[in-house]
Amino acid sequence: MFLVLQAATAAILFTGGNTSFTGFPFLASFVAEDSFLPRWLTRRGHRLVFSNGIILLAALSLTLMLVAGATVDALIPFYAIGVFTGFAMAGFGMARYHRRTREAGWRRRLAVNMAGGVYTALVVVLFAVVKFTEGAWLIVIIFPVLVYILIRLNRQYRKEAAILANPEGTDLQPHTPNYSRRVVLLLIDGYDLATIAAIRYAKSLHPPVLRAVHFTLDSVRADKLRQQWLDAGIKIPLELADCPDRRLSHAAAQLAAAEAAAPGTHVTLVLPRRSYSPLAGRLLHDHTADRIARRVSRVPDASATIIPFDVRHKVDTLHARRASRTVGLQDYERPDSPEGADPIGSLRSPSRAIVQGRLRTAEVRPAKHNTMLACEVTDSTGDLTALFYGRTHIAGMEPGSRIRLQGAVGIGKNGQPTMVNPRYELLR
Repeated sequence: MFLVLQAATAAILFTGGNTSFTGFPFLASFVAEDSFLPRWLTRRGHRLVFSNGIILLAALSLTLMLVAGATVDALIPFYAIGVFTGFAMAGFGMARYHRRTREAGWRRRLAVNMAGGVYTALVVVLFAVVKFTEGAWLIVIIFPVLVYILIRLNRQYRKEAAILANPEGTDLQPHTPNYSRRVVLLLIDGYDLATIAAIRYAKSLHPPVLRAVHFTLDSVRADKLRQQWLDAGIKIPLELADCPDRRLSHAAAQLAAAEAAAPGTHVTLVLPRRSYSPLAGRLLHDHTADRIARRVSRVPDASATIIPFDVRHKVDTLHARRASRTVGLQDYERPDSPEGADPIGSLRSPSRAIVQGRLRTAEVRPAKHNTMLACEVTDSTGDLTALFYGRTHIAGMEPGSRIRLQGAVGIGKNGQPTMVNPRYELLR
């Protein structure tokens, strides 16, 4: 019977805990829809449950258990006050509802609900007084603070909703602005992979004015960046700007405001940001880009775009790609060039040649108003690309087959020799 009692108790506690984790997220989502809790509590996770509410309840429960030392006697006041406070609020709320609607038999219902609200409220007061020194003081202090915070949150949501409902007289109307001049400023701290990604994005905007700006906090670092910029051959002007008070967000906002002061000008700040895993991001990411974007968003005719870049994933991908390419080149059997054929590695300038090797890849590529078959032929000295215009397939020309080509050789942009529509012979 002892084991049965323990198992039954565990089952009851499990059911009670499951009920809380099932009901609280739904309740929180309803309250959030009424703008008394943050809106992120209304979102469902990929399992179609209110994941944010479950995580919040788990964090609050764990914190409460640690504060109370997992002692049942210390947790009872919290439970009792919470439960009877909910009963009291429900009773008073229903009483107000009956008084406002005055449906049939509303006086009897009003009396029942008012009596229930009063009695449960007295229980809350008794627990708060009797158990005050045993932990009830925490609820007495936190409850009014939370009510004040949630009311302020609701007020903020209502202000935003009022502006969206009546945007007249504001600059938030969804019209298309007509700017005669657009300026893109790329804010950089150093030259790395994230900066390169931001440069590509900034160039894709095709702005009339594009500059890279570095706020100089360290002259040695600024000189190093200037040299890296020159060595990389980047055609974007690099501006080293002074930041005497070392407040980057303030300096960025001033820069944006100065550029946007010209009539008909819109300024976009592009901010590269190195992204990490969620845990490492909290430790390694200083949120400088977020602070700058928040400050710039207050400047009229200016906006900020953050370009996140997962450095670790990109580096791992590039290393894996390079390693697989190197291994593939080393493991692939490259035949020697026979007598009477020109080694592919010796073709350095336009000429006529005869080459013989193994067909490594065959690819159908789009051409202007047509298609072409691009074949990569390799021998022990190098690679050559043979282009057959108007063809998508040649019988017997399969990867791995040996082939002999004869024709004019040109040198492509990548320095690799190329033959266009050469004579070919498939070998056994």
